[in-house]
Amino acid sequence: MKHALNATDIKYVNQRLILDAIFQSDTTSRTQLSRELHLSKPAVSDNLKPLLDLGIVDERGVGSPGPSGGRKSVLLRFNPAHRLIIAVSLNFSDPVFALLDLNGTILNSFDITISPEAPIESCCDLLLGGIRMLLQSLGERQDTVYCIAVAAPGVFNANGELIHYSTSCNGPPWWQLNLKQAIADVFSFPVIVYNDVKAATLGEWICGAGKQEENLFYLHAGLGIGSGIILSGKPLMGENFSAGEISCNFDPLNGCNGRRLEEVVCIEYLKKECLQRADSAFTEYKQIQFEDIIQAYKIGNPMVCRLIDDICYRLAVLSYNYMSFISINHIVFGGDYVPFGDCFARHLKALFQKSLWPFPDLRMSSLGKYAGIHGLVFLAREQYFKKICSQS
Repeated sequence: MKHALNATDIKYVNQRLILDAIFQSDTTSRTQLSRELHLSKPAVSDNLKPLLDLGIVDERGVGSPGPSGGRKSVLLRFNPAHRLIIAVSLNFSDPVFALLDLNGTILNSFDITISPEAPIESCCDLLLGGIRMLLQSLGERQDTVYCIAVAAPGVFNANGELIHYSTSCNGPPWWQLNLKQAIADVFSFPVIVYNDVKAATLGEWICGAGKQEENLFYLHAGLGIGSGIILSGKPLMGENFSAGEISCNFDPLNGCNGRRLEEVVCIEYLKKECLQRADSAFTEYKQIQFEDIIQAYKIGNPMVCRLIDDICYRLAVLSYNYMSFISINHIVFGGDYVPFGDCFARHLKALFQKSLWPFPDLRMSSLGKYAGIHGLVFLAREQYFKKICSQS
């Protein structure tokens, strides 16, 4: 049911327009905001005052006088250090912890190695310990933190509650832990929990390889497999928050045997196959590290190249089907398997050459393991902007 905007609604819309305009510019002025946003100067000043009082906007010097002379305008600038964000990405082999300002500038970051076989209690301790380290690095400035945001495997609803998880995932068993509650029980900050691949999609879309594309397909492969979709400038979530959740798709080469795609493309599968087919490259290994496989691929080891070729073909078939179905011409390939991007590109190009569609604009991830981190900053910033404009 439609309803008319009341004074509170109008104030929120105007203040959010002003805040977004200041955020997106290096410097601006009240006069410039009035002209660009088609708001009266009194309306700009009234909506600007709470933002100045809060400290998220600063007055920084004066600009040049206008063409007709007169007083110089006071310059306005967004203050990215007004609030900080702790972001944790759990979708790579080694989880990434980062402290960032509202612009997404990384102030501190590190990885923590967590064994896939580690019990959930140990995983939880390491997660909380990493967050605690970032907080301690701030000393007495811990009150500048707005929230703790976590990108994790699984399907989460709008409240950060886990509603589905693939138990065949090869990383730590995060699905056994209520991430939001575990963090909220220890730290007194708002907590955001979001799907890891969807967060990476947002990161690449906001400031990475897919920056500002209206339509984008992001494919993440490695420890697990997933995808994210941007349609008409908006993230596609789906009715059950599971749009792009491709881990449950059947293997396009041997789907009749009931094997899911994730089971035959993930890092653990690749390691096991390398050991079972071990040749001169791995005869001395009882365990194989993923870095060893990358190196063997780079030097052209035949056995490793065949395995990678099969995996990339499966990923290319999946990508072709999805992109053809939803008519998207921009794709970003991310995750642990980016070193095999040339093989993936070759297979994808071959599939498109057999079709009526032109080859898509394919790019490798430019943010790497920080894609999800930057996606989380976008989510946290949007939440904070909405909060302060609603309260003013």
